Amino acid sequence: MRRAPVREHSADAEEPQAEASGGVKGTVYDPSGAVIPSASITLKNTATFKEEVVFTAPNGSFQMLGIPAGEYRVSVRVSGFATYQTLLELEAGSPATMNAHLALGDSEESMLIVAKRPESVSAAEAAPLMVRVGGMVQPHNLIKKVTPVYPADAKNEGVEGTVLLRAIISKSGSLLHVVPVNSSIDPRLVSAAMDAVSQWVYQPTLLNGEPVEVITTITVAFRLN
Repeated sequence: MRRAPVREHSADAEEPQAEASGGVKGTVYDPSGAVIPSASITLKNTATFKEEVVFTAPNGSFQMLGIPAGEYRVSVRVSGFATYQTLLELEAGSPATMNAHLALGDSEESMLIVAKRPESVSAAEAAPLMVRVGGMVQPHNLIKKVTPVYPADAKNEGVEGTVLLRAIISKSGSLLHVVPVNSSIDPRLVSAAMDAVSQWVYQPTLLNGEPVEVITTITVAFRLN
């Protein structure tokens, strides 16, 4: 992969240069070659770990502009398909093109075969071991959802975007430490998303019958039609 060119600056420059930015655009396809709408595209900077996210349009296309130049790990996800991942070097200037062809997701099946124990096994040998059985997880469930309000000024200006939030679902089901993950998004959209999401309430995750804290990622997409 080519690296973004390094620009030299004179020592007596009066103002700092703006951070070089680029972008990426492309289309997501399924194994038959048909386009996939509503697939999530996540870019994670390998140096700063900043993340950006966008969804594909009804025609399967997407674009992210104004992204700082650098190396990114790209993940494409959609239900029913295996996650597509690759490394992408973004340079300043025209956006790079990246088309993703997704494979079908893997599935798993298990089978338990039970037979009668032989009569020759002694009672001592047949005595069951007392062990603590775990691994029983009941996923959390959203029971109170407040829908974000599209900021009127942002709507009038035609501003769209996708806000990526990360939070902790507490043992009581409330959200803790709600923070935005992506940075190249209108702050009005971020504020609207956080105001609403902070009021969400969950039935907490249960591990072996006991509530536990879990980290969750919430995506709020603001679109105009």
